[in-house]
Amino acid sequence: MKEKKTGAGLILVFAFAMIVVLCSPSALRAQEVRGTIKGRVLDPNKAAIPGASVKVTDVARGTTVTLSTNDDGLFRKYRIVVVDGRPYACHMAIADRWDIWYLNADMAFSESKRREEENFMRSFDSAFAVRHQSALAAMTDRLGLDYFTIDCAENKRGELLIFEADNTAVVHNMDSPELFPYKPPQMRAIFEAFAAMLYRGARRGREHAA
Repeated sequence: MKEKKTGAGLILVFAFAMIVVLCSPSALRAQEVRGTIKGRVLDPNKAAIPGASVKVTDVARGTTVTLSTNDDGLFRKYRIVVVDGRPYACHMAIADRWDIWYLNADMAFSESKRREEENFMRSFDSAFAVRHQSALAAMTDRLGLDYFTIDCAENKRGELLIFEADNTAVVHNMDSPELFPYKPPQMRAIFEAFAAMLYRGARRGREHAA
C-alpha cells in the first residue's frame, strides 16, 4: 500500500529542509566578523548632506561598496522577498550607519521611520517594484529560484544596489502590531504566497508521478 504525502506533509518536509540548510556547515561558515561605521553625513554647519556618497573598502578582500544618503543624511536598506517570480516588500530599515540591519536601525523608537516604512510597503507594487522591474526580473531569471530574498538599497542615480540575495534571510511576523500595524497584513500576504507556491509544486509533483 502506497503512502500518500499531503500538501501539509510536504510543507513540514520543506520546513525541516530549511532548518537543515540554516544549520548546515556552509550556512555557519557564512557567519563573519563585521565592522561598523556609524554617523550622519553633515556639512560644516551640521546640516545633513543629501545624496552624499560613502565609499566603503574592504582592503583584505579588495572589494568596494558605494552607498548614498537620503535628504536627511540617513541610509536606507530594503528587504525584498520574491515568491514564484513576484516581489514583495518585507521591510525597510533606516539608520545613520551604512551597514544596516533591521535590529540596529531602532525602527521601534522612531515614528517617522515607521511612517516611511509603511509608505514603502503600501506603495511597493506601484513604486519600488515598477522602478526596478527589469532588474528584479533579471535577477529572478538569473538565479532560477522559486523563492529568495534580496537585501538592497538605491544609489543617488536611483539604481538598485544589491547587498545580498539568498533563500535563508529571516522573514517574520514578530514585530509589535501596536507599533507596526501595517506589517501583519504584508507578512500574511508573503506567507500565503509562499504556501500557495508549495501547494502548486506539490500538485505538479503528484500529476507528474501519476
